[in-house]
Amino acid sequence: MASILSSCHSVKTLPHGTSYQGQPLASSDVAFVADKTWIDEDGQRHVEQAIFNDVFRIIAEAQKLILLDMFLYTDFQGPVPETTRRVAGELTDALIAKKRSHPNMEIVVITDPVNELYGSLPSPYFDRLKQAGIRVVVTDLRELRDSNAVYSFFWRILAKPFGNAPASTLPNPIGPGRVSLRSYLELLNFKANHRKVLIADSGDTYLGFVSSANPHDGSSAHRNAAIRFSDGAVTDLIRSENAALALSGHELIEIEHKYEHEPSSTTAKVITEGQKKTPSSPDSTAPDQNSKLIS
Repeated sequence: MASILSSCHSVKTLPHGTSYQGQPLASSDVAFVADKTWIDEDGQRHVEQAIFNDVFRIIAEAQKLILLDMFLYTDFQGPVPETTRRVAGELTDALIAKKRSHPNMEIVVITDPVNELYGSLPSPYFDRLKQAGIRVVVTDLRELRDSNAVYSFFWRILAKPFGNAPASTLPNPIGPGRVSLRSYLELLNFKANHRKVLIADSGDTYLGFVSSANPHDGSSAHRNAAIRFSDGAVTDLIRSENAALALSGHELIEIEHKYEHEPSSTTAKVITEGQKKTPSSPDSTAPDQNSKLIS
């Protein structure tokens, strides 16, 4: 019986709207943005960052809406801390400054529960955002498929009913501080909202920004890539983010996006979750992991 129920949770239907494939839509202002890190012949490390510089510019210029969906949003470092960019603090400061200058502006931050160790270690960044009147949505991952199916079956019975709370039972596995045993137990479900997305208004249109970079101090010097675009495909990007909000029981984003389907030589297409394909599959048709939200 346990094996049957475990199998059901690993193949069940994905939450509505989270597995989405849009159509190629005419898009403008398409740009590739990259962070570069390399070691020169003298052993000196060089870092050229552009992604969060662009993110902060988009935030500064927005007037009506900022929606961020970010996986790692923390200053956690590895076992050997290094001097990196204080990107989590910079992002928090930028969002709070924008909210103070535009009190009626809608600003929403969606993130993964790992940043709070699944409820065991409150985030000072999220606390600051909430105090400033910014909506913070910690994604409810329970409806996603199980990637650790047998383990998750027993977790639902033996651990999930008790929830989680701040505690100092065990060392934080990804940073400073101490957390509850239940944080470790939930971590082993191997589920995540792995998205790195920004949507914001820009003049008479909206911008979409999809990246591999997190607002995470410990990885702020990594090489990363991002794509920025406006017009057509942003509508589909908002649709995919509304699915993440609905998954977590939160109010959806509604905007007036006057997009006209005009011919263009440049198009963009939004693909998420089960519509993504595993590159290593022989026929490139096998679906990617569905225990993560991915754009």
